[in-house]
Amino acid sequence: MKKMKNSIIGLGLNSRLVNEYKNSLTKLTADQFQASIGLMLGDASLQSQNKGKTHRMKFEWGNKNKPYLMHVYNLFDEWVLSPAHQKTRISPKGNKVTNWAFQTISHLAFNELAELFLINKKKGVANNLIRDHLTEKGLAYWFSLPLVF
Repeated sequence: MKKMKNSIIGLGLNSRLVNEYKNSLTKLTADQFQASIGLMLGDASLQSQNKGKTHRMKFEWGNKNKPYLMHVYNLFDEWVLSPAHQKTRISPKGNKVTNWAFQTISHLAFNELAELFLINKKKGVANNLIRDHLTEKGLAYWFSLPLVF
């Protein structure tokens, strides 16, 4: 899988090889899904660019949390086709703010999360999500201290 991923880096997202790679992916691992629940309860977001047919996750944290971002990046490695990137802006107070971000590919595998977290196309929490889907691992990602990683 890693070799196949490495062969498509830099190709257009609609290329035949990229589509073959995306089709080889089926679903999130149990660890990825459990972590996703906690991450979505925190700062992660979901987005669709095709009216909900597929979704992708987006992550962004401040510069001091870059090690945590890289941990999450590695957790979702097969779902990410571009490196984490630095984003710099000026805050309303005139301070330079540096964040780090990355996103997964759009895929059917993220639709289950969309069903749990997108209410009327806005981030929300489905009924019984905490009771039925939040695990110890998810809780750890929800309340994680980035310096632990």
